[in-house]
Amino acid sequence: MQEDRMSGDPPEGEWVPPAREDAKWQRVVLEILLDEYPHQLSELELSREVLGDKASLREQDACQRAIEDLVRGGLLQRCESLILPTRPARLFASLGLS
Repeated sequence: MQEDRMSGDPPEGEWVPPAREDAKWQRVVLEILLDEYPHQLSELELSREVLGDKASLREQDACQRAIEDLVRGGLLQRCESLILPTRPARLFASLGLS
């Protein structure tokens, strides 16, 4: 799954601005949750869906940071152990304006 969603990665060793890298991870996390909705994913399930089985610490950190940023930005919400897209995120996605 990660390979499909991260296919726009730059060649190995090429520098990517941190904001662009963060935005890429946020898009992947949000895209998965919107695709799965109304099925609910726990944070662990979401991380596995994004990262697969063999994630580096850097990738794990980037995924966790993306979740936190999207929660702070109001596009995701936590409900106990579940991570859910908010109503505004679902509405925006339904408009096809991405």
